[in-house]
Amino acid sequence: MRKYPDCTMCFHPAKVENMKSSELNGITAIHKEKPHLFSVEDVILGGGSFCASASLLFRKEVVEAFNRLTGDLILPVGDVDTQICGALNGGALFLPEIMSVYRTGVQGSWTLRISEYTIFVKHKLDLIKTNRGLDRRLEKRYHRALKLREIGEVHRLFKHLYQKDPDVVKRIMEIVRKETKGILKYRSYKAMFHSYLYHKVGFKILTPILRQFQLRRTHKFFLKLLSWRYLFR
Repeated sequence: MRKYPDCTMCFHPAKVENMKSSELNGITAIHKEKPHLFSVEDVILGGGSFCASASLLFRKEVVEAFNRLTGDLILPVGDVDTQICGALNGGALFLPEIMSVYRTGVQGSWTLRISEYTIFVKHKLDLIKTNRGLDRRLEKRYHRALKLREIGEVHRLFKHLYQKDPDVVKRIMEIVRKETKGILKYRSYKAMFHSYLYHKVGFKILTPILRQFQLRRTHKFFLKLLSWRYLFR
């Protein structure tokens, strides 16, 4: 950190140790073979797993920025916003050495508590709304990165919805109805509708054919048109 006086945060990879199955062990947050300075946009687009939380080392200015920017926001978790605040001044310095262990599958751990799909959806939607509040506090300086991250999060969140039990689908739709509004509601319904098309109507079979004929853009336009008709019929 002394070599990078303008940088207020550094992080490093962590060994993943699953307490239930060694087959799930691995390494998380490994990005480069040498020290590298990542931008705020890199951290935002990488999501909460971009930096291993136990690896974070930051100057006290980060705590001050965190309190100033998130003081009256409801945070489902604090690690994502801590990483963003830490990278605001000089970026986030990545060190390639593995110097911590992230244990999963521990009884009572955060990972197990949000393993139920309905709880996970609520958590992610709350996190997206928090990031929107942070976006306003940062005067939209990183709006594009936060927007792209939100679009990707919503897509991944509902991508396999219609592989779930019908009761679960119904509960998820109720959560979306109550917890979202505006463009976030539209993106959520759009992602759920795409999941319906792929897993119930059979569009999943059609995708490789469209790719073979290089009609991917037409395919996306067709899905977008259908989703608009579905939402506003």
